[in-house]
Formats: sequence, C-alpha cells, structure tokens
Amino acid sequence: MIRRKDSFGYIDLIRGKYACHNIDQIQKSVDEMSISEKEQLLTEPFDKLWSNLWGISNGGMNYRGEEVSSAKKFEIIKNGIIVNNEEIALHNIIERSNTAWSETEWEFPKGRRNFQEKDLECALREFEEETGYSSRDIIVVENVLPFEEMFIGSNHKSYKHKYFLAYMNDPNEIVDNVYGFQKTEVSKLEWKTIDECLESIRPYNLEKKQVIININKVLQEYRLYS
Repeated sequence: MIRRKDSFGYIDLIRGKYACHNIDQIQKSVDEMSISEKEQLLTEPFDKLWSNLWGISNGGMNYRGEEVSSAKKFEIIKNGIIVNNEEIALHNIIERSNTAWSETEWEFPKGRRNFQEKDLECALREFEEETGYSSRDIIVVENVLPFEEMFIGSNHKSYKHKYFLAYMNDPNEIVDNVYGFQKTEVSKLEWKTIDECLESIRPYNLEKKQVIININKVLQEYRLYS
C-alpha cells in the first residue's frame, strides 16, 4: 500500500475546491486532514502551501490560474466570513475539528487514464510511477476480473476505481525497493497483511475496506492463473 503525501481534504482546500460560504464542505475537508496538515494551514503562507503541494519549486506552473483563485479563497476563509450572522475563520473551523489523524490516507496505487489509454495500461503506469517498481516486476492475474470500488466524492459525483490483481515475480524485490516511490504524491510505501491493510484504511472508507475483503475472499477460494 502507499500512504499519500497529502490527504484528500488538504488537496481540496489548497486547490480551492470549495465554496467560501459552505462551512460544512470546508469542515469536511479539514476533518480529513492530518494533525500536521492542520498546523501547516495555521502557520504557513499560501504560496508555500501551494508549492509544497506540488512538490516542486515552481509550484505547478500548469495550474497558475488555479493558484491565483485558490489563494484568494484561502485568504477569504483565513480572514473570516460572515455566515448566519456569525464570523467564522479558518482557525475556528480547525479548532472545531474532532479528528486527529496522525497520518494521511493509505490506499492502493491508482490514477486517471490518459487519452485513449486502456484500464490495464493505466493501472500498470500508475503502479510504476507511484511505487517505483517496474511493471516487469509483477505478473497480472488473468482469470480474475478487476475489483471495483464505487463511491461518492466530496463534489457529490459518483466515481469508480478498478484494481487489477497481480503478484511479484521475485520475492526479493518486495524488500529491496520500498523507497523508490513517487515523492511528489506518496510519502510511504509498505507491504501489508490483509489485517494490516484493513487497519490502515480509515473507518469511513468502507468501500476501500470492502475491496480488500473481496480480494481476500478470491485468494482463499479460487485458483489463480497468470
């Protein structure tokens, strides 16, 4: 599994994926953040937060327009807005948060398809990019359909992730390459048991937990072919 460099809630807030007067939406994003991320929001200037998000010194020049609008939104909620005759600022929202995540989310490598890219091609590419392993290091199981995770995002849209089952063809690679992951998106990589996977996933991510349960059931009941 990989541990994200930034939580989903943190990314949404820094990228301005919210309405300034929608306090519930902002609160939900804050509640998904790690303790460290909440502290950064209170202590770091926006330009540094933006640059750190992208992991590069130019702060994601392809998103320059988004940076300007996101910075304006951030300053608005940081300085405070009036909602129902009450002034609410970002520090109030953080103080109200009842979560204390010590880590960002754990998950399996995944990502969006490029133009005309097939599902398996996307899965192998994202696996290589995020973990640092080569697709030649794994063997995809062919007689099992991809496992699907369906969920509703913070924007209230429906999403579906597909996960392909594979195994390492050299057990030594499992130990040798746990630090080659993509530093701009991933903060840690670990090989975990089924129980450790379930424990690592946050309680509200029921769909992710169910995917792992389904995978384990297949591994226990069926013979696999590659």
